Amino acid sequence: MNLWCERPMTPWHVKASPVHGLGVFARKFIPRGAIWWAGKREEVIEVSRRQYEVLIASRPSRMLADVHEHSYYEAASDRLLYICNNGRYINHSSTPNVAMHGDALTSIALRDIDRGEELFEDYRTYDVCPWAELWGEFGKQLRR
Repeated sequence: MNLWCERPMTPWHVKASPVHGLGVFARKFIPRGAIWWAGKREEVIEVSRRQYEVLIASRPSRMLADVHEHSYYEAASDRLLYICNNGRYINHSSTPNVAMHGDALTSIALRDIDRGEELFEDYRTYDVCPWAELWGEFGKQLRR
């Protein structure tokens, strides 16, 4: 596999999405099978169940909203992973063009992706958190 997420120039950027809020778009052609995003543990905030409960019990905040909107659950560690870099803006599609691969911190292109295309993962393939409802009403619809 080719690693296409070398820093500082990534093969993707964030801009307004016609699907939802902000999205991740290919800055250049990304071939099928290429790793377009790879995070590191030190680049995520791991939120435990207890930390989440403290956030929920506190006054509503932007942090809580961000955790709800831009985290996903990793069953192996029983933690929410909040992605600190702009990879957190990946949107959902039931016909994704990228997907997690191996661990929860790597995503590959499922097909050739042309410059300018928005990148999508299928959130239904993510582990379901038993103690946090992520992504608001949209998350509830996905879990049905």
